[in-house]
Amino acid sequence: MVSYINSYPFVYGLMKCNTEGQFNLHLCPPSECAADAMSGQADVALIPAAALNTISREYTLFDGFCIGADKSVASVLLLSNTPLSKIKFIHLDTHSVTTANLVKVLAEHYWGIKPTFEPAEIHAIKTLNDGEAMIAIGDKCFDIRKNFRYVFDMYDEWFDFCQRPFVFAVWVIRKDISMEQKEQLADALKFGVSHKNLALEALLPDDKKGAFAYYLDYITENISYYFDEEKKNALAYFLELINRLPTN
Repeated sequence: MVSYINSYPFVYGLMKCNTEGQFNLHLCPPSECAADAMSGQADVALIPAAALNTISREYTLFDGFCIGADKSVASVLLLSNTPLSKIKFIHLDTHSVTTANLVKVLAEHYWGIKPTFEPAEIHAIKTLNDGEAMIAIGDKCFDIRKNFRYVFDMYDEWFDFCQRPFVFAVWVIRKDISMEQKEQLADALKFGVSHKNLALEALLPDDKKGAFAYYLDYITENISYYFDEEKKNALAYFLELINRLPTN
């Protein structure tokens, strides 16, 4: 599953409820989680929401929990030194297919720009030329945002566009998983989401603990973990917009 701070409540819940060794965790970037679900290597996976229609038929959506937002998300950003209307080229973070599709949807349906998109290893980009921008996701956003003149929170842009919440990642599970195992998973996720402070205490790296209050506020106020009806409708709308994107 995803190894970012916003997934710590899930990781913590799975660790604390793993009393019988029923959960074997594999932490990785979102794109790798999707690859595990596409190849059938995982029983359960937290995958980018935009990858939902690409997973193996052996899996189904696991209801109840997600990584979503209904206010500024802080860790999914478009960064540039160029005004939005003049952006011609966008580097896409290779770690998330959801954000790559979100920026394409907004460019096509809201911003009215037609930039060139190119996958990139964002950590390797030191400067941006005039007319360039880049998408960044995850924990690196907290440090690099200060280096750019223009910082666009992607949730804010989405909400300004359509006044809906957003779903960045969803849980999928193999269809042959037993009801007992599903209940164990749901209990573990609920436990973690209900103990965010303990999750941070257990999992936040030592070099970040000086900003403990900041990160607790982030996972409490900026991230929404429950996959409710409003988020389900928003996700369906997002997937529809992806399907309507130009293919060239």
